[in-house]
Amino acid sequence: MQKALFLVWKNYQRRAEVLAPQMISEVLFIPHIFRRKAFRLVDYLFKFLVSLHVSIRQKPKFIIAQSPPLYSAVPALLLKIPYVIDAHNPVFQNVGGKISWGKLPLSSFLIRNARAVIVHNHSILNLAKQAYPNVRFFKVSDPIEKIESRQKSAIAQSNIS
Repeated sequence: MQKALFLVWKNYQRRAEVLAPQMISEVLFIPHIFRRKAFRLVDYLFKFLVSLHVSIRQKPKFIIAQSPPLYSAVPALLLKIPYVIDAHNPVFQNVGGKISWGKLPLSSFLIRNARAVIVHNHSILNLAKQAYPNVRFFKVSDPIEKIESRQKSAIAQSNIS
């Protein structure tokens, strides 16, 4: 079976790691090469080129683009590969007085052209549906899989010893 490609333009995201096997996909984490936000445009260009190269080489059946940034879906759009967006909350809501990621150039176009958009909770699902009534949305709440507390894990370890 041909795999999907899960693009994450960050160093690591547990959500992608847990969700990817359920979507029969391989995760590609592309970390920032610059720490300073002043170089973010160069950083995104690098991530775009890596994503494009891997997508051409692997020829995935579809791409899951984690966002923000929504620009991680651009390689799929350009290569005409169907894509799904795993939209974290800041795509649809303003955080800390900042403009939402969904208001940046191309964002609306990328959302409307996705095969589906995955959101994390019911309140974001409502916001997203109001903004994009013709887009197919799915809610996959966090945490996707139960995370055992450190205290319970320590007790389990002591019982094993």
